[in-house]
Parts: sequence; C-alpha cells; structure tokens
Amino acid sequence: LLISPLAYMLLLSSCVQANTLPHHVNMFRAAQNGNIAKLKEEIDRRPEMVNLKGSRGFTPLHWAALRGRSKAVDLLLGAGADITVTNTRGSTPILLAAWKGHFNVVLQLLAANGNDNDTTHLNQPNDGGQTALNWAIRQGHSKIAAVLLLAGADKAIQSGTLDAVGWATALRRDDLLPLLNGEEVPSKEITDALAAETRKRQLTSKVSIKGQLDEGEEL
Repeated sequence: LLISPLAYMLLLSSCVQANTLPHHVNMFRAAQNGNIAKLKEEIDRRPEMVNLKGSRGFTPLHWAALRGRSKAVDLLLGAGADITVTNTRGSTPILLAAWKGHFNVVLQLLAANGNDNDTTHLNQPNDGGQTALNWAIRQGHSKIAAVLLLAGADKAIQSGTLDAVGWATALRRDDLLPLLNGEEVPSKEITDALAAETRKRQLTSKVSIKGQLDEGEEL
C-alpha cells in the first residue's frame, strides 16, 4: 500500500495529537461518549479532575448526564463527582438528564443524594428559571416527573409565569395532574425503582469506604 508523503505527515500529526490531548479533554470526551475504559483510566490518572469545569462550565458529570451515559455517571459518582455543580447556564446534571428524558440517570443522581433530605440540587433553577421538574413536565417525561416529585421536587417553583401544575395544565399533561394535585401517589414501579437505585448506591459507597480503609491499613 503506497501513501503520499503529505498524507503520511497528516496521519502522523493526527496520531501525535490524539496521544497528547490534555487529560481533562480525554475525561470529558470519555464521559460524553460513554467510553468507560478510557474514563476509568483518566480518573485513575487524575482523580482531582473529576469536578473540573470545561466548555460552557460543563463537568464530566454534566456531559454524561446530558448524553444519558448511565455507566459513566455511575463511575463518576463513585469517584466523587459533585451532583450540585452548575454550568454557565445554571443547570445541574439532574436538570440536564430530566430535560433529555434519561430516567435511569435521574434515578442515579437522586440516589447519590443518599439519605440527605437537602433537595437544593433537585430544585435548583437554571438561568432561564427552569427546574428539573418543570423541564420533565414540559418535555412530556412523565416517569421522570413522578420520581422527581417522590424525591421532593418543589412543584410551586415557577418557570416564567407557570409552576408545575400550570405547565401540566397548559400542555395537557393530564396523566400528571392527579399526582401534582395530591390526588394520587407515585406508582409502585416508580417507588421501587428509586428504592432499588438507592440501595445500589449505598452498597457501592460501603464497598468504596471499605476499600479505602483496607488501603489505609496496608500503609
């Protein structure tokens, strides 16, 4: 196979660039693409970069949540990713996941809060006044809206001139109105899903803590 000198130089240049990318760029790309092997490699190499902000104030967790990369989210949470951090538009990872309809990622981010009753990150509005709950309602993601309500989402926060009930009424999300009005409770499917994810997160945390203690004992 023959290759021209120019093509060879371009190929060589691209290979060099690919191997000399800053570690934080590799971590962001791995989170975006769900490349778990690469993401783990970068976390192991530079764990302090897990909460580093890049373009538009996105952290690796923001990207993984936005793209619905649940395995990447799990890995980042285990490495200490901050669920409360906001990007330049004021959006939290859970808001992005709710907007895009990634139910499993929303479950993961809710479970990461553990037994903490602080719902600040859950109810944090972005610069446009949108919350995770209001985005879920507006986008028609009923299961996400239901689990957010179960976790303590504030339905009184307004986005524009409408609160959660107002958006559901205006957009004819009739399946959510009984839940929003307190006439129904979240289904067993929703409660079981959140409980299972919370148990999984607690177990993961215990294993992580035990591993840290074991390492300390060896020193």
